[in-house]
Amino acid sequence: DKNHDLYVWGENYGGALGLGITDTSYVISTPTKVNIEGVKFKDVSVASYYSTLALDEDGNVWYAGDRYYSGIEYNTVSNMNNSDTYHFICLNNLQNNPLNGVKIEKIYAGYYTNYLIDSLGRLWTFGNNGALGYTSSNNSNYSPKCISLYSGNDIYNAYLNGIKIVDVSYNYAIDEEGNLYILGSNATSLTKSGGQFAGKKFKKVVGNRWNNSSM
Repeated sequence: DKNHDLYVWGENYGGALGLGITDTSYVISTPTKVNIEGVKFKDVSVASYYSTLALDEDGNVWYAGDRYYSGIEYNTVSNMNNSDTYHFICLNNLQNNPLNGVKIEKIYAGYYTNYLIDSLGRLWTFGNNGALGYTSSNNSNYSPKCISLYSGNDIYNAYLNGIKIVDVSYNYAIDEEGNLYILGSNATSLTKSGGQFAGKKFKKVVGNRWNNSSM
Protein backbone atom coordinates (compact mmCIF):
# COMPACT_ATOMS: atom_id res chain seq x y z
CA ASP A 1 0.00 0.00 0.00
CA LYS A 2 1.02 3.71 0.11
CA ASN A 3 2.79 3.08 3.42
CA HIS A 4 4.82 0.25 1.83
CA ASP A 5 3.16 -2.35 4.05
CA LEU A 6 2.68 -5.90 2.76
CA TYR A 7 -0.75 -7.57 2.83
CA VAL A 8 -1.50 -11.22 2.08
CA TRP A 9 -4.62 -13.33 1.65
CA GLY A 10 -5.70 -16.65 0.18
CA GLU A 11 -4.65 -20.22 0.97
CA ASN A 12 -1.71 -20.86 3.27
CA TYR A 13 -0.34 -23.78 1.23
CA GLY A 14 3.27 -24.37 2.22
CA GLY A 15 3.02 -21.48 4.68
CA ALA A 16 3.04 -19.04 1.74
CA LEU A 17 1.09 -16.35 3.63
CA GLY A 18 4.07 -15.84 5.93
CA LEU A 19 1.90 -15.13 8.97
CA GLY A 20 3.28 -17.89 11.17
CA ILE A 21 0.22 -20.09 10.64
CA THR A 22 1.29 -23.75 10.53
CA ASP A 23 -2.03 -25.01 9.17
CA THR A 24 -1.23 -25.19 5.45
CA SER A 25 -4.89 -25.57 4.50
CA TYR A 26 -5.84 -22.36 6.28
CA VAL A 27 -7.56 -19.75 4.09
CA ILE A 28 -7.69 -15.99 4.72
CA SER A 29 -10.29 -14.11 2.69
CA THR A 30 -9.45 -10.62 4.01
CA PRO A 31 -6.13 -8.88 3.21
CA THR A 32 -3.98 -9.17 6.33
CA LYS A 33 -0.90 -7.08 7.11
CA VAL A 34 2.45 -8.81 7.51
CA ASN A 35 3.98 -7.27 10.62
CA ILE A 36 7.77 -7.10 10.45
CA GLU A 37 9.09 -4.30 12.64
CA GLY A 38 11.02 -1.59 10.82
CA VAL A 39 10.61 -3.15 7.36
CA LYS A 40 8.94 -1.39 4.44
CA PHE A 41 8.28 -3.26 1.20
CA LYS A 42 8.43 -2.02 -2.37
CA ASP A 43 7.61 -5.13 -4.39
CA VAL A 44 6.05 -8.59 -4.10
CA SER A 45 5.87 -11.52 -6.51
CA VAL A 46 3.77 -14.68 -6.36
CA ALA A 47 3.82 -17.29 -9.13
CA SER A 48 2.50 -20.39 -7.39
CA TYR A 49 0.57 -21.40 -4.31
CA TYR A 50 3.79 -22.69 -2.72
CA SER A 51 5.51 -19.43 -1.83
CA THR A 52 5.66 -15.63 -1.69
CA LEU A 53 8.68 -13.48 -2.60
CA ALA A 54 8.96 -9.88 -1.37
CA LEU A 55 11.51 -7.05 -1.67
CA ASP A 56 12.01 -4.37 0.96
CA GLU A 57 13.17 -0.78 0.47
CA ASP A 58 16.75 -1.66 1.47
CA GLY A 59 17.09 -4.22 -1.31
CA ASN A 60 16.62 -7.30 0.88
CA VAL A 61 14.73 -10.38 -0.33
CA TRP A 62 12.10 -11.98 1.90
CA TYR A 63 10.65 -15.47 1.39
CA ALA A 64 7.72 -17.37 2.88
CA GLY A 65 6.45 -20.81 1.92
CA ASP A 66 7.78 -24.19 0.87
CA ARG A 67 11.43 -24.28 1.88
CA TYR A 68 12.35 -26.62 -1.00
CA TYR A 69 12.38 -23.62 -3.37
CA SER A 70 13.40 -20.99 -0.82
CA GLY A 71 17.10 -20.41 -1.47
CA ILE A 72 17.81 -21.45 2.11
CA GLU A 73 20.36 -24.17 2.72
CA TYR A 74 18.88 -26.87 4.95
CA ASN A 75 21.81 -26.64 7.38
CA THR A 76 21.86 -22.83 7.55
CA VAL A 77 19.31 -22.35 10.32
CA SER A 78 19.17 -25.33 12.65
CA ASN A 79 15.98 -24.32 14.43
CA MET A 80 13.95 -23.87 11.24
CA ASN A 81 11.38 -26.38 10.05
CA ASN A 82 12.82 -28.37 7.15
CA SER A 83 9.55 -28.33 5.21
CA ASP A 84 8.15 -24.83 5.34
CA THR A 85 8.99 -21.29 6.40
CA TYR A 86 5.79 -20.12 8.03
CA HIS A 87 7.16 -16.63 8.63
CA PHE A 88 8.88 -14.36 6.11
CA ILE A 89 12.64 -14.96 6.20
CA CYS A 90 15.14 -12.35 5.01
CA LEU A 91 17.58 -14.26 2.78
CA ASN A 92 20.14 -11.44 2.86
CA ASN A 93 20.45 -11.72 6.65
CA LEU A 94 20.99 -15.48 6.84
CA GLN A 95 24.47 -16.58 7.82
CA ASN A 96 26.60 -17.67 4.84
CA ASN A 97 23.82 -16.92 2.35
CA PRO A 98 25.29 -15.66 -0.96
CA LEU A 99 22.98 -12.62 -0.81
CA ASN A 100 24.77 -11.21 2.24
CA GLY A 101 25.71 -7.62 1.37
CA VAL A 102 23.96 -7.75 -2.03
CA LYS A 103 21.32 -5.13 -2.83
CA ILE A 104 18.50 -6.49 -4.99
CA GLU A 105 16.58 -4.16 -7.30
CA LYS A 106 14.03 -6.50 -8.89
CA ILE A 107 12.40 -9.83 -8.02
CA TYR A 108 10.39 -12.35 -9.98
CA ALA A 109 8.81 -15.54 -8.65
CA GLY A 110 8.56 -18.02 -11.51
CA TYR A 111 6.52 -20.93 -10.15
CA TYR A 112 9.30 -23.25 -8.87
CA THR A 113 12.14 -20.90 -9.86
CA ASN A 114 12.96 -17.45 -8.49
CA TYR A 115 14.90 -14.68 -10.24
CA LEU A 116 16.63 -11.60 -8.81
CA ILE A 117 18.42 -8.63 -10.38
CA ASP A 118 20.93 -6.86 -8.15
CA SER A 119 22.06 -3.22 -8.17
CA LEU A 120 24.90 -4.07 -10.58
CA GLY A 121 22.52 -5.62 -13.11
CA ARG A 122 23.60 -9.17 -12.31
CA LEU A 123 21.10 -12.01 -12.51
CA TRP A 124 20.58 -14.41 -9.60
CA THR A 125 18.43 -17.57 -9.55
CA PHE A 126 17.33 -20.17 -7.03
CA GLY A 127 14.72 -22.91 -6.81
CA ASN A 128 13.98 -25.77 -9.19
CA ASN A 129 16.60 -26.61 -11.82
CA GLY A 130 15.99 -26.51 -15.57
CA ALA A 131 15.08 -22.84 -15.63
CA LEU A 132 17.91 -21.69 -13.37
CA GLY A 133 20.22 -20.87 -16.25
CA TYR A 134 23.15 -23.06 -15.20
CA THR A 135 23.96 -26.74 -14.95
CA SER A 136 23.57 -28.60 -11.67
CA SER A 137 23.69 -32.19 -10.51
CA ASN A 138 20.80 -31.46 -8.14
CA ASN A 139 17.18 -30.92 -9.12
CA SER A 140 17.07 -27.78 -7.02
CA ASN A 141 19.46 -25.10 -5.86
CA TYR A 142 19.12 -24.34 -2.17
CA SER A 143 21.17 -21.13 -2.28
CA PRO A 144 20.88 -18.20 -4.71
CA LYS A 145 23.56 -18.23 -7.40
CA CYS A 146 24.70 -15.28 -9.48
CA ILE A 147 24.60 -16.78 -12.97
CA SER A 148 26.13 -13.59 -14.37
CA LEU A 149 29.41 -14.80 -12.86
CA TYR A 150 29.21 -18.26 -14.45
CA SER A 151 30.88 -19.25 -17.69
CA GLY A 152 31.95 -22.27 -19.68
CA ASN A 153 30.34 -25.61 -18.93
CA ASP A 154 28.67 -24.28 -15.78
CA ILE A 155 26.24 -22.18 -17.77
CA TYR A 156 23.68 -23.21 -20.37
CA ASN A 157 25.38 -21.25 -23.18
CA ALA A 158 23.97 -17.95 -21.82
CA TYR A 159 27.15 -16.02 -21.14
CA LEU A 160 25.92 -13.09 -19.04
CA ASN A 161 29.27 -12.14 -17.52
CA GLY A 162 29.66 -8.38 -17.93
CA ILE A 163 26.12 -7.97 -19.28
CA LYS A 164 23.72 -5.74 -17.33
CA ILE A 165 20.27 -7.31 -16.99
CA VAL A 166 17.35 -4.88 -16.56
CA ASP A 167 14.29 -7.16 -16.64
CA VAL A 168 13.55 -10.84 -16.03
CA SER A 169 10.66 -13.25 -16.23
CA TYR A 170 10.29 -17.02 -16.19
CA ASN A 171 13.09 -18.34 -18.45
CA TYR A 172 13.69 -14.93 -20.08
CA ALA A 173 15.84 -11.88 -19.41
CA ILE A 174 16.53 -8.54 -21.15
CA ASP A 175 19.81 -6.60 -21.01
CA GLU A 176 20.32 -2.83 -21.05
CA GLU A 177 20.75 -2.86 -24.83
CA GLY A 178 17.37 -4.54 -25.35
CA ASN A 179 18.69 -8.00 -26.17
CA LEU A 180 16.43 -10.91 -25.18
CA TYR A 181 17.84 -14.05 -23.55
CA ILE A 182 16.21 -17.39 -22.81
CA LEU A 183 17.40 -19.26 -19.71
CA GLY A 184 17.30 -23.03 -19.33
CA SER A 185 18.58 -26.14 -21.03
CA ASN A 186 18.64 -24.32 -24.40
CA ALA A 187 19.68 -20.88 -23.17
CA THR A 188 21.01 -18.36 -25.65
CA SER A 189 20.63 -14.76 -26.81
CA LEU A 190 17.58 -14.79 -29.06
CA THR A 191 18.33 -11.39 -30.56
CA LYS A 192 21.93 -12.20 -31.40
CA SER A 193 21.47 -15.75 -32.67
CA GLY A 194 19.32 -14.93 -35.69
CA GLY A 195 15.80 -16.08 -36.44
CA GLN A 196 12.63 -14.07 -35.91
CA PHE A 197 14.09 -11.99 -33.06
CA ALA A 198 17.31 -10.97 -34.82
CA GLY A 199 17.97 -7.24 -34.59
CA LYS A 200 14.94 -6.52 -32.39
CA LYS A 201 15.17 -4.54 -29.15
CA PHE A 202 13.00 -5.28 -26.13
CA LYS A 203 12.03 -3.25 -23.06
CA LYS A 204 9.85 -5.63 -21.04
CA VAL A 205 9.25 -9.35 -20.68
CA VAL A 206 6.29 -10.94 -18.87
CA GLY A 207 5.59 -14.62 -18.46
CA ASN A 208 5.09 -17.70 -16.35
CA ARG A 209 5.77 -21.41 -16.54
CA TRP A 210 3.52 -21.86 -19.58
CA ASN A 211 3.47 -18.56 -21.51
CA ASN A 212 5.79 -15.62 -22.16
CA SER A 213 5.53 -12.34 -24.04
CA SER A 214 7.90 -9.43 -24.61
CA MET A 215 7.71 -5.91 -25.99
